[in-house]
Amino acid sequence: MVEGLTPTTDETSGGKLGFSDPIKDDKKDRDTETQGRAADHSSQGITPEQIEEKRQADEVRMAELREQLGVANSSSETARTEQGISESETRLDLAEEERSEVLRIEQELKSAFETEYAGKLEEFLAGDALQRAKADAYLFGRAVAETDPSQRRLSTLAHLDLDLKYNQPGELHRPYQTASRPTQFEYEGMLNSGTELVKGSAGEKLRVDTEQLQEAFIDFTEKYLKAIEFNKDRVPTGGLTNEQLCVAGAAWRETLDYFGHPNEDTIVRARASYEDRTPSLSEFKGKSSSVCTEGSALAQQLIAFAGVYSRLISGQEMMEANERGELEHSSLDGHVFNEFFTRQSDGSWNAFILDVVNPLYVKEGDSIRQRLYLAPLTGDQFNDFSTKGLVWVKHEGTTRAYRH
Repeated sequence: MVEGLTPTTDETSGGKLGFSDPIKDDKKDRDTETQGRAADHSSQGITPEQIEEKRQADEVRMAELREQLGVANSSSETARTEQGISESETRLDLAEEERSEVLRIEQELKSAFETEYAGKLEEFLAGDALQRAKADAYLFGRAVAETDPSQRRLSTLAHLDLDLKYNQPGELHRPYQTASRPTQFEYEGMLNSGTELVKGSAGEKLRVDTEQLQEAFIDFTEKYLKAIEFNKDRVPTGGLTNEQLCVAGAAWRETLDYFGHPNEDTIVRARASYEDRTPSLSEFKGKSSSVCTEGSALAQQLIAFAGVYSRLISGQEMMEANERGELEHSSLDGHVFNEFFTRQSDGSWNAFILDVVNPLYVKEGDSIRQRLYLAPLTGDQFNDFSTKGLVWVKHEGTTRAYRH
């Protein structure tokens, strides 16, 4: 079972994630959401207008950067044409028998999606961030509904292959890169395979090779189901449903299991991995050499795969208050983390900071356990973070400052 996923009341504040459709209001879940929404956060929801204002501001920044870099806007249709996607091929490297079955499932998924939503699955996957989230939630829901593990594995591979084929929103996603701080950027939704993330001030880069992360996506799906079983009797609190909590928790657990738990040599190994080369994300598997960039990048792929609207943010170093109340820097070269969004039935949003490499440490008797760090932001905190690039978060006895 996935441990440490049950939050206290002040740990959560979110809305229902409907796997069939995370965007539209779901009237049948309103009673559950009303029951679970904590009183101290009920009036702090982030309005659609706030989200839209930030999206528009990001679009301006993205356009300015494209002009500076001489990068032309490219449509999703152009991207798909350039890739030469074939209905008889997969982007994943599979054995022939497995490849045929995955392609068959893909066709079934396309047909079923079009019947239910009167739209083509590939167009949703190639659409805007919310359309992609809707399509991914549908595909993830279909996979986790499979009771046969082997069939569930094939459905997960079909979902991943469809994402690789059609989920191409463009070369740049909401970037914050500047000449003075090249590590500052923001990505929305799943990263395109081949994306190179600027890691450090010296210009080191990490290549996201999603097609080589099959095992991580399959294991994430299984961890999610185990977490659902573990939390099946939990009453939703703070508005965050079991499904949403389990997506975040499974992503956190998978980053630890896939890369290996950090140790005293992790920082040295991480730096050595970038000497005179651009490593791929899959190269860090099992080496205990991943830090915030690698961990948060994988978490972003997994969260988006489950259909949760999320952002990958690279900014200035995170600061945390120690036991004496003194601020300490987590690093000297910035920090990478995730924003995790949920939408309530009234149309408002809740935002969280998800930090998979800086969990909570909880003392239980003579031992100390790690727990998921998923900290809710109020509407004012979200505004400060969006406009000022700084948010102070008090959560479960910790005080941290996250910065763009």
